[in-house]
Parts: sequence; structure tokens; C-alpha cells
Amino acid sequence: MAVGIEQGKLCISSVIVKENGFQDFRFAAYLAASRLGFDVKRNPEDSGITQANFEYILAHEYPVFILITGVVDSKVVLRECRQAIDNCLPIFIFIKANNGKMSKKTIDYMNEISKVAFAYDCTLFQTCEELYRQVDDRLRRYLNRKNKLYPILQSDIAMAYSLNAELMPKVKKQIIVCQQTSILILGPRKNIEYEINFYKILLDWLINKDPSMEFLHVFSKTKTLQEIRQHGNCYDLGLAKRNLETLFTNEKVNLFIGTTKKESVSYVITDTNLLLVLPIEEYKYTINLPSYLMKNSEVDKIKHVLYRTSGKFGIDNIAEYY
Repeated sequence: MAVGIEQGKLCISSVIVKENGFQDFRFAAYLAASRLGFDVKRNPEDSGITQANFEYILAHEYPVFILITGVVDSKVVLRECRQAIDNCLPIFIFIKANNGKMSKKTIDYMNEISKVAFAYDCTLFQTCEELYRQVDDRLRRYLNRKNKLYPILQSDIAMAYSLNAELMPKVKKQIIVCQQTSILILGPRKNIEYEINFYKILLDWLINKDPSMEFLHVFSKTKTLQEIRQHGNCYDLGLAKRNLETLFTNEKVNLFIGTTKKESVSYVITDTNLLLVLPIEEYKYTINLPSYLMKNSEVDKIKHVLYRTSGKFGIDNIAEYY
């Protein structure tokens, strides 16, 4: 990775004077990120940056987002974090810990921000020097990974299922699954391990996800009923039905399932990562577009169309399929 090349904007969020040492921590993070080529934005240290400017960048310019936190919470910082999550920004969290341990207050605060971000995106530090090294290391690994991520065209459907199964547990905002035949209606095919694994992880995510996370699933009623008639013995339809009924009767599960009559390619969106299945002649190819290639505003357009054009599927419709 070439250091100094313009890497785009990066925003740093934290308290400043409410907790000892945080002015220095913010400067250490600023140094590490700017030396890697990021255009770092801090409010109020940077000239011309106001709170309104800062939140505009979070909402519209897709920056990398760094949170530095300790034992003191802040409504402004919490709002900035939620903006970052809502816009599916790359998030890096650095937690000031004492003797390598977090206080219960810090743990509760992080869980309030995002349980997923707390589980996957946090690093502990104690000194400015340690924070500098950690910011430098994590941003370097992020840039190296980003440089290796590019659109991939392949004919291996199993790899597509496996990639989505890997991404789903890390989702902070939304999953969209559009299919010709519904995996929630049919379940996975018997003995097809990559479908079974995808199905199990999806169900687990739906049952345990934060209520603020969105799930949209749209499928072809015609194609799904046709699959049941022609190949129903390839599925455990009884199990799929029971699982579907459980989802609809669980008050904690927030989901939208809809049917469509339109011919469409199948695709899965995890936050802003898009994986679609493209039929070409006799073959099916998958195309994966990494998350940094798609802004959440584009996903919002897709969701708007799906909500507007899909016929809603509810628990009363289950009997039509089994």
C-alpha cells in the first residue's frame, strides 16, 4: 500500500473535554490516519468544520468512521455513531480500557450503539502511543483488504452462498434477499451443505437481530409454487413451514416478505455489499460488488421499489404453499 495517496475522508468521533486525555487521543488518531492519506475531519478542531458540516459528511460523503470512547457517554457521539451505522460506513472503534478491561458502563454504552459493532469492530488501548499504532494497523489492513476487493464474476454458486453466510453475522443495518424461489418458503435443499448453512445463519440472524435492522425478502410466487410441485421432495417443507410460522409469531422479529410477478435476477444485499446471480446462456454466474462500491442511498432506492411494488406475504398466506 502506498502511503500518502488520497484515501478519502475519515471522521473521528469522541468526547473531547468530558474525559481526561481524549484531546490527545483524538490527535493521535488524526496523525495515524492523515499519514496514511486520509482527509481527516474533526469537530471542532478543524477549521471550518461545524457539527452540521460533520454530520453532512457522515450522511452524504461516505467517510471511514472512527469512534474513540471510554467511560463517559455523549448524546452527540451516540447520534454520530447511529448516523455511521445508518449509512453503512466502515466503522473502527477504539475503547480506552484500564488494565485491559472495560467498565460495565462502557459495555452497556457500546451495546446501546450496536451489539454487532461491539462484537466485530472494537480494539482496546491505554495510551496515545498504543492508540496510534492500533489506528495505523487497522487502517492499513482495511486499505489492503479494500485494494484486494474488486467485482468478481464466477460460476461457483456455492461460493456465493458461502460469502453471504460469512457477511450476514456482521450486518449492522439491513439484509435484502430477492429470489425466484424463496429459501424461507422452501428451506434449503436436502444434503446441499452450502444452502443448509446459509439458511441456518439467516434464521439465526433474523431471530437475534436488533429490531432496528431491516430484512426484506421478495420472491416469485409462481416460480416457488412450481418448484414445490416439481421438486418438493428435495426439501424439508414441514421444517421450513414451522420455521416460517415461528418467525411470524415472534414479536421481536421485524421482517418484510413480499411476492412479485416481475422477472428479476436473484440478489442478496448485506448492508451495501451486493451479490447477484446472472443467467448467461445455460449457466448461472454470480457477481459480487464489494460494499465500498455501493452507497446506502442506492440501496434505499432499491428498498423503496421493493416496498412499493411487492405484494405483502404474511402468516395468512402460508397455507397457499404447503
